[in-house]
Amino acid sequence: METAQIKVSAFPQLASQYGNQMTKAIQEEGTRHGDYYVIRRDRYRQLIGRTEDNRADPNRPDCRYLGEDSGKTEQCKSCQGVVLVKIFTCEIHKLCTRKKHIPEEPHCCTTCLEYSPMEPSSSES
Repeated sequence: METAQIKVSAFPQLASQYGNQMTKAIQEEGTRHGDYYVIRRDRYRQLIGRTEDNRADPNRPDCRYLGEDSGKTEQCKSCQGVVLVKIFTCEIHKLCTRKKHIPEEPHCCTTCLEYSPMEPSSSES
């Protein structure tokens, strides 16, 4: 069974985007583990109105929830040669990869259900 991990601190953002019913359902149906709730991935997809993964162009803008480089890397086992994939912090999932999905880190921006493009910089005129 695939699961989704949702940070408790992300609830206000999710509530403003999807409504309070969604965060209430996560609390009722999920299991709390410290700062996170874990819920069945298929149920989470249903709550946010998506029926399949958000497969997308890896060249799209960074996600608004993508944080700083965590300083961690994981070796890409499907890549040719030795390729290390950077692990970033994430406001929703705690940790994620930016463009390359690797089994060691289940969250990746290119397949994330919560992906939301970063707002363009207001300094551009």
